Amino acid sequence: CFAIIKQLLKIFKRRFSMKKLIFIFIAISFLLFSEENVVFLIDENYPPYSYLEGEKIKGIYPDILSIVDKNLKEFKIILKPVPWNRALKMIELGQADYITDVWYRPNDRPYLNYSVPIIDEEIVIISKNGDGKKWPNDFKGKIIGINRGFAVFSSEEKKLIKVEEANFTEDNIKKILSGRIDFFASDKNSLYWDLETIENKNIIDLFDIKVNLVFKKEYGYVGFRKNSTWKHKAKFEKEFNEEITKLKNNGVIDNILKFHIKSSEKNY
Repeated sequence: CFAIIKQLLKIFKRRFSMKKLIFIFIAISFLLFSEENVVFLIDENYPPYSYLEGEKIKGIYPDILSIVDKNLKEFKIILKPVPWNRALKMIELGQADYITDVWYRPNDRPYLNYSVPIIDEEIVIISKNGDGKKWPNDFKGKIIGINRGFAVFSSEEKKLIKVEEANFTEDNIKKILSGRIDFFASDKNSLYWDLETIENKNIIDLFDIKVNLVFKKEYGYVGFRKNSTWKHKAKFEKEFNEEITKLKNNGVIDNILKFHIKSSEKNY
């Protein structure tokens, strides 16, 4: 880059004043060395993975992406917090190219490709009194609540049960305690965060809420929109995957998880 600028200056010296040369040098430098913004949609209300506190986005993914951003030389990651369902719709409609913390669901979300796996996650099923320990025998025909927009069950699993959506974990807990649903399925870390928040608000008695079983394990990915025409797409995604792999191998992601995850499992 510097060799190119030097050569250009030699050419321009014959035609321009020093003042104009300085302006041209600044303009060329800006074009050559400025970073290109890359917008990532991120769930504004999914602690501990990502959540708004005031106007600041916090959580596991913001911390990971902040480190990746510092290591990228030509790109600047910009986080845009939005409600989860809206984020998915924006990706589907081509209004954004990247979305954080998606599970691998090629049938439900055919418009996505996936990064390398970033975080190991577990889905747990809870109920009143913890009845039901064996999947699928103890759950056939039962109503299982999920938070809206979360693709917890595969197409085959949905044939065995009845799935009912609610906006928030608190809504699903109320439905369990009132007998309107039989179970609630959620990511374990997010569930324990929400249960602790509900307990601190002291508006729902969680004494009878019990974890039935760890239903299955998932990986969290960054979703890459398939039909993006951005010219640097391949280069960015290659570098992004390389940086995530480094952070996993050197233990940085594990340390971020330990910092954010609450140890509430013993209470349920």
